[in-house]
Amino acid sequence: MNNYVMKIINISQMSQKEKRQCLKEVELLSKLNHPFIVKYIESYIEGDTLRIVMKHCKDMKSLNILIDSDKRVRLCDFGISKVLENTLDYANTLIGTPYYLSPELCKDKKYSWPSDVWATGCLIYELATFRTPFHSTKGIQQLCYNIRYAPIPDLPNIYSKELNNIYKSMLIREPNYRATVQQLLVSDIVQRQLKQLIEEKIREKQSMKKPLKEKQPIENESSGANEQEVKTLLLDVVDT
Repeated sequence: MNNYVMKIINISQMSQKEKRQCLKEVELLSKLNHPFIVKYIESYIEGDTLRIVMKHCKDMKSLNILIDSDKRVRLCDFGISKVLENTLDYANTLIGTPYYLSPELCKDKKYSWPSDVWATGCLIYELATFRTPFHSTKGIQQLCYNIRYAPIPDLPNIYSKELNNIYKSMLIREPNYRATVQQLLVSDIVQRQLKQLIEEKIREKQSMKKPLKEKQPIENESSGANEQEVKTLLLDVVDT
């Protein structure tokens, strides 16, 4: 039995520009097809509300990261719930208190990809410690001050130095020196996980194949797959 969830967004207070942007993002969501992104079903406008139907996942309650019934991580939302030009207003309205804001966004600078890297680093810390790396009980201004100037905490000692170094490289305050997505993807720790994911895909596909009587075994000690098969599986992992 499939379960679905409906996201209801009040668009009555949006400007025409904001409504167009919101609909554009819904259109983008409808075109996404990836095993780690919540599946879009349909959307429609009813009265003053935009309604988006998606496949239901268990809410981990760390913003837009969910886990499905098979314990696979999925991403959702993509900022559709509010379209605001001012970044501080956007963060404060969308997620309550902006624990994941980068230092440059705290200075009200233009959003850019390094801010996503910073936010992911904050999420790594939260997953490891069950708390955010920067917080404040005195409001957003104090929180932004802490994000810009407070010491960046290490991960607990139970985690490897390798993971701690990756995490710290994502929380470099100067965006020009912060780790890039490309650098993170080719890091040893990510490559090992990607290799493991590919090998799991290989075993899954091979277990579904019916053995042929006269088929010769594929010679590849590391994965049991030929080069073309590995390329195909890599595309399955990354692009599907």
